[in-house]
Amino acid sequence: VAQRIPAALSGYAVVLSISVINPPSQRSGVWPTLACSGNVVLPPASLPRAILGADTAGSVTVWTVSQTRAVQTALNALTFSFTPSSTMIPPFTVTFSGLVNSLTPSTSSLPLTGPSASLFSGTADWTQSSGTMV
Repeated sequence: VAQRIPAALSGYAVVLSISVINPPSQRSGVWPTLACSGNVVLPPASLPRAILGADTAGSVTVWTVSQTRAVQTALNALTFSFTPSSTMIPPFTVTFSGLVNSLTPSTSSLPLTGPSASLFSGTADWTQSSGTMV
């Protein structure tokens, strides 16, 4: 990071912040180093602890499903809602399973509706025998 102001920094705590996304799988952290060059030279210094580790996999913090009708052989709209605790970085796949007993036949183009449907190309793969939607 290049200094852009002409003033000297003496006894000044330099505080810089950036936002980055952690890795998508569990892995140990890294120990970045700091060095200064130019009119001041500071030898490289390592942080005393690791950062950017992904110790914990994300989780679902809110998960709901609702239905419009619980009547035999009636059309029943299911609405799924979930909130992940971490950023979902494309490409990713969402799978709902255990939706057995439906009479809807298997298809590779089950229409999706709702505010997030466009994030998933508007359709899903549906397997009737396992009750799985991908």
